[in-house]
Amino acid sequence: MVTTPSSPSSAREALRRELEATRHQVAELETLLAELPAIFERKFQQQLRPVQEHTRLLAEENMALRDQARYALQGAAEGLQPLLPFPNGLGSWTRKLLKGHADEETAA
Repeated sequence: MVTTPSSPSSAREALRRELEATRHQVAELETLLAELPAIFERKFQQQLRPVQEHTRLLAEENMALRDQARYALQGAAEGLQPLLPFPNGLGSWTRKLLKGHADEETAA
């Protein structure tokens, strides 16, 4: 709120103070604006880390499943029944699938 000063010099001084306060506020806002890209980058990296970890785990699981399939196909080509566990062990997804399948058979 701007008050009406009693003299022209006090009016000029009030305007000068208001101008200085406005300049200070603009400088603070410009500093904040300059920091925004780094803030967004950090936030993006924080959200990306779990996705990257999940992708890495899925790639590992994929490789394990491919190895298991290759082992099973190799045994089938030789006329043998593949034996468990597979060379690299069962992956967590495969264990869950087999457990779910066994649960379905016992329920039937």
